[in-house]
Amino acid sequence: MRRQRPETLSAISIQKAIIAALSKCPNNTCTEKSITSRVLKELDVVTRGNPRAEFETRVKRNIGTLKRKGLVEEYKAKNKRLRLLDGVSDTQEVLRFND
Repeated sequence: MRRQRPETLSAISIQKAIIAALSKCPNNTCTEKSITSRVLKELDVVTRGNPRAEFETRVKRNIGTLKRKGLVEEYKAKNKRLRLLDGVSDTQEVLRFND
C-alpha cells in the first residue's frame, strides 16, 4: 500500500479529514496546534520538515473555509481550540456546503 503525498491532496479531502479528526476527539474539540497531526494521521500521510509546514498552512486555510461554512468554530480556553459545531457529524456535510 502506497502512502499519499501531502501536495496531491484536494481541499475537499483535507476538509473531510478535519471533520473526521474532530469527530474522533472528546467533545468534538482539539487544540489548534494538534489539528495538523490529526489530519495527517487521518489521511495516512507521513511528512516532516518543510512539506509539513506547507501542509499546515493548507490545513489552516481549509479551517477558515469550514469556519465560513459554519461547520467549525475557533475558541479560546487555556489555548486556541477548534470545535465541531452541533449537528455536524458526517463528512457529507462538507460536500453539501461545498460552494
